[in-house]
Amino acid sequence: MPETLLTAWLRKPTVVAASTSLPQPPQKSYATAAAPELPLIKRDKTSSYTPAALPLALASEDAPPSAPPAPPGKPNKPPFSALRPLPPNITLVPPHTSLLPAFKLLNQSLFPIPYPASFYAETAADPVTASITLFALWHREPPASTEVAALLTRVSAPPPASSASSAVDPPPPPTLVGAVRCRLVHPGEKSADAVRLGPGDKPTLYVATLCVLPTYREHGCASHLVARVVTKAAREHGVGSVTAHVWEANAKGREWYKRRGFVEQGLVEGYYRRLRPSGAVLVKRVVGVQDLVGV
Repeated sequence: MPETLLTAWLRKPTVVAASTSLPQPPQKSYATAAAPELPLIKRDKTSSYTPAALPLALASEDAPPSAPPAPPGKPNKPPFSALRPLPPNITLVPPHTSLLPAFKLLNQSLFPIPYPASFYAETAADPVTASITLFALWHREPPASTEVAALLTRVSAPPPASSASSAVDPPPPPTLVGAVRCRLVHPGEKSADAVRLGPGDKPTLYVATLCVLPTYREHGCASHLVARVVTKAAREHGVGSVTAHVWEANAKGREWYKRRGFVEQGLVEGYYRRLRPSGAVLVKRVVGVQDLVGV
C-alpha cells in the first residue's frame, strides 16, 4: 500500500536540534567564597565613660569604614563637654611662689615683650589676680591629687642630703609647661575703652598672657587653662565676657581664638611699640551657660 504523506510524517524520527545560542561564559560561583566574618561588637550602655574606651568605641562602631583611626595620644571629647580630657601627667594648679621664677622664664622664652617685676609679684600676692591665674604642670608620672601640693613645695627647695638608708628616691618636681594670667577690667576704668567696655556692661576677664611650651601644645593645655579661669571668673566675679589682644601678625593665635568662639572686634594700631607690625587685634567672647557649668 502506498505510503501516504500522513503515515510518513508519523514515522519521522525525532531529532533534537542543537542550540544555536552563543556559548555563555562560566558564571562565578560564590558558594565557596565565604565572606569574612566580622567581629561581633556589643555596646555596653551601662558602662561609665573612660578616655581609653571611648576612642575604641568610636573607631569600631560610630565611624564609617573609610574613616581613618583616631590619632594616638589625643583622646576624643567626652559626652556633654567641649574639651577632651587632659593627659593624667598634666595638672592645673593655682599660682605658687615657688613657680614664679619658672613662670617668668616661660614668658621670656615665648614672648618678645618683657613684663615688669610687679607683674609677677602681683600674680601670687593679689587674691583676685591669683584666683584667675592658672599654671599647667607636667609630671613624669601621673601624680595623685594629694601629692601635687607636696611636689610644689619641693620645686625650689634644695635637694635632701643623700642617705644610704633611703631606699626610694622622691619623685622629681613637676615642670611648668603652660600658664594663663588674667585680670579684671570694670566699666569706668582707664583700660575699659581699650577692651570696648561700656558703662552698663559687666566686667570682662582680660587675658594678659597665655602660653604653652611648643612640645606640649597638642594636649589641650591652653583650652583647659582658659576654660577653667573663665568658669571661675564667671562664678566668683560675675564677668560677662572674655577679651584679649593678639598681635596682628600672629595668624595661628588669631585662628586659635576664632575656633573657640572669639570674635575679632577691630585692629588697634601701635599697640606693640617694639614689634613690627605694631598692631593688635582685639578679640572678645561672651560668657555663656557652658562657662558657668564648667569643663
